[in-house]
This record gives sequence, structure tokens and C-alpha cells, in this order.
Amino acid sequence: MVVRMHTSPVTVTMTVLAIGLVFLLERVPGGSPAVAWLYIVPVTMIALWSSPRDTSVVVLIAGAATLFSLIDFSISSIGETHCTGILSRLLVIGAICLTATLSVMRKKKERTTQWIGLFPANP
Repeated sequence: MVVRMHTSPVTVTMTVLAIGLVFLLERVPGGSPAVAWLYIVPVTMIALWSSPRDTSVVVLIAGAATLFSLIDFSISSIGETHCTGILSRLLVIGAICLTATLSVMRKKKERTTQWIGLFPANP
């Protein structure tokens, strides 16, 4: 089974590169723990610029952002207060999931509206 993607490959590539950039920014020594909140930016990018038919792309990008966030937390949790770090990371992951969920809901609504618009109203 071949799945056809309606979103531009350039958009997907730029989003994946943005996730990598945030991961690298988190690895900078002496950086702020607030950099983890930047993982929301790529998820928002793909949510806004992807096709209404491509909800799976949004979910995959959100999953990748979550995975990289967790990988960085496991690598860098030595220097942070553990409870503060866990709470902060859970809030970031919650924001990523909320952004992805709202995007999928919006895309579903757009598809429904487009489908209804295909048929003229009965006189």
C-alpha cells in the first residue's frame, strides 16, 4: 500500500531540520532549560503549512519532537534539579501534544467543510 503525501517535501524537510536545530541548541553548554519549549515551533510549522489531508505528518512530527525532547532530557538531566526538570519536560510534551491534537481537529474540520461545499444546497 502506497500512501500519497499531499504536503510539500520541502515543508517536511524544513520542519525536521528545525527539530534538529532545537536539539542542537539544547546541547549547547550553559544554555537555558527554556530552549526545550522551542520544540513547539516545528510542530506548529507543520500544523499550519501541511495539507488538510495529511494529519499523519503532524502526528509524526509531534512524535519526533517528543522523542528528541525526551532524549535530550535523559542526556542532560544530570545538571538539573530532577523534579523541576521532569515537570518542565512534561509541560513541554503536553504543549506538543496539545498543538498536534488541535491541528488534527482543525484539519478534520477543514476536510468536512470542503466536502460539504462540494454539494449545492437543495432548493
